[in-house]
Amino acid sequence: MRIYLTMGLFLMGLYLSAQDLKYSPKRTTFWDHETQQPITILNDSTYVYGLDLQLKQIPKLDLDDSSLAVMGVAHIHGKTYLYDFAGGVVVEYSNQSFTRHDKSFTHKNQYYSVHFVHDNQIYLLGGYGLFTRKNILTRYDFKAREWFLVETSGDIPEFITTNVFQVIGDQLYFINLNFKSPNLTEHIDEAVYVLDLNQFSLEKLGLLEDFNSVYSTKSDLTSYNLNSLNNHTLLLTKIDEPAKLINFKANTLSEVELSPQFHTKSKILYYNPEEQSYTIATTNSGNERLYYLTINSQDLVQKTLTTHALYKTDFKSYTELAIYIGALLAFIVFGFIGVKGYKNLNKLKINLRNKSIKLKGKHLDQLKKEQVDLLLYLAQHPNYIEFSDLMIQLGYKGNYDALKRTRKVLFNDLHDQLIPYLGDRTKALFIIKKSKEDKRYKVIKLNPDLVVIKH
Repeated sequence: MRIYLTMGLFLMGLYLSAQDLKYSPKRTTFWDHETQQPITILNDSTYVYGLDLQLKQIPKLDLDDSSLAVMGVAHIHGKTYLYDFAGGVVVEYSNQSFTRHDKSFTHKNQYYSVHFVHDNQIYLLGGYGLFTRKNILTRYDFKAREWFLVETSGDIPEFITTNVFQVIGDQLYFINLNFKSPNLTEHIDEAVYVLDLNQFSLEKLGLLEDFNSVYSTKSDLTSYNLNSLNNHTLLLTKIDEPAKLINFKANTLSEVELSPQFHTKSKILYYNPEEQSYTIATTNSGNERLYYLTINSQDLVQKTLTTHALYKTDFKSYTELAIYIGALLAFIVFGFIGVKGYKNLNKLKINLRNKSIKLKGKHLDQLKKEQVDLLLYLAQHPNYIEFSDLMIQLGYKGNYDALKRTRKVLFNDLHDQLIPYLGDRTKALFIIKKSKEDKRYKVIKLNPDLVVIKH
């Protein structure tokens, strides 16, 4: 009886394993650079190791509400890190062992974000969570083991959600897309952007072309499986759809014919530069079981069928742009100085270089040092900063209530000092409102309509 029971349990285990080994490109699958073997996570306790599909156990990890089977992958300093796409949980994989790395929690704040790795750092750009879309950039700090905001500038869209992106050198390209979800009701003009990863400055390259008019079949880019190729192009595949190849730098989107070995659900795990080959995790259209395959990179794309522009700019050519600028240049040059001078006449002028504050050409020498420090600090941070942390950032010490009282006195005294100069406009010198990211906190910045900052 025991023998039959043992055999039954064994066969049931094999059946469950066979079911689990059905492949999906959404599953966490990566290349173990230490052992040169592929790994696919089945669940929080089991993974498949090696080309021969060995089932191995994962020691119990406290992952909060995150799942190992659906995580991003980063290879940094000889180790592999798995991270929640929406922020929070980070797991280190090294020496065939999984350990929790972060000191955070499951954020649930940046779903559909641009998740990428650059200069050995993990970033999340934009995303959806807590009932709002985001345009923030967050970075994982490996020393603090927490996520922190990174300030961005330039053409920042109101919100960012996408699954189509690629890092090329020091630039991140992405298509800002409308996801079809009942929780994402806002509509955007779908466009292509580039983020400079040295200055963290965003630039809008142009509006996405209308692919429904370009191609005979409807093209919803949010539903494609993506792979980044070694020639800095992005491959998009989908069942019953021609494969597409995006070249962000050349501004092209092509329909291509691929090698029959490359299933639409295939995921490229490793590129071997010496062999010029890809190792991929793939499946077939029958039982959809997982297996691994090596393909020569030159054989992957068999033929280019059509090629069109990926995005369109506001001007059809640089010639039109030059003509437009030339026609407006004289008006702008002659009008700018006068208009700017008139608008800035009654503004508070803060010079960060010599740490001076003027109004109508006169120094406000009567301001106290702590009042000047406050204005200079806010001038150095043109974007919103947390109001509750302001006194700590200025070097004040004490408990929360004491710092709150000190802050109130500081703002009241400054208000009284500026009333003779700004009049009723003094009340509008600071913009204080609730944070978009967390309604529990307030943020503050100087009112650009009342202040001119010179660096």
